[in-house]
Amino acid sequence: MRNPEAWVASKYVTRAGALRPATAHQDLSVASRIVGSLVADFYATAVPAYARGHLADLGCGTVPLYGTYRAHVAGVTTVDWPGSVHHAVYTDVFADLGDALPFRDATFDTVLLSDVLEHLPRPERAVGEIFRVLRPGGVLMMNVPFLYPIHEAPHDYCRHTRYSLTMLATTAGFVDVEVTELGDVLDVVADLLAKTALSVPLAGRWIARLVAAVMVRSRRIRGRSAALRRASAAAPLGYGMVARRPS
Repeated sequence: MRNPEAWVASKYVTRAGALRPATAHQDLSVASRIVGSLVADFYATAVPAYARGHLADLGCGTVPLYGTYRAHVAGVTTVDWPGSVHHAVYTDVFADLGDALPFRDATFDTVLLSDVLEHLPRPERAVGEIFRVLRPGGVLMMNVPFLYPIHEAPHDYCRHTRYSLTMLATTAGFVDVEVTELGDVLDVVADLLAKTALSVPLAGRWIARLVAAVMVRSRRIRGRSAALRRASAAAPLGYGMVARRPS
């Protein structure tokens, strides 16, 4: 990764030993803290379990998860689009992530693809290329939104289900595919409410902040509800996925 010594936390921060969404950074608005907390929880579990060796961070942006995976890997290569809207100070390689990746076969042990697949018009090509550049036994970690507003338009092409993600992974050759729902139906409603509240003059940001705080703090209690778990299987805020290239 370029300029690792200059890296600063952006979308996610570590507080009290836990990964949390940032509360004061332009890369994560106050209305996106609900989904940010869900993504943080997913990677806080996945990274220690799967990240190793040489990691490729595809669609890296400001490399928000670098602070989470850097202690678990031996090297990092960051990749982003040439026209990325994000600051490119940390990017090693500029490439079209929807086309052939500019790496040899079996280059990486781990690939991270966070909030990227929905922006690729040919996701099957992208997943196939990730399979190619992973070494045998290598792991793909990724997350995508599901019930979530259009973002980074016009380059927002689809919403994947657990079934399309599984199909993409297995068709490419991955095994041990694990897909996890991120959030429940209440998170979906609250996320839309928080984003809508931002348009309210004066009080909008405070409403969004309050909604996010209530939802994040109540998640452990809500997680005990079997009814919510069943409903959330059909209507999550997003998905996380881990898949392995066969040894």
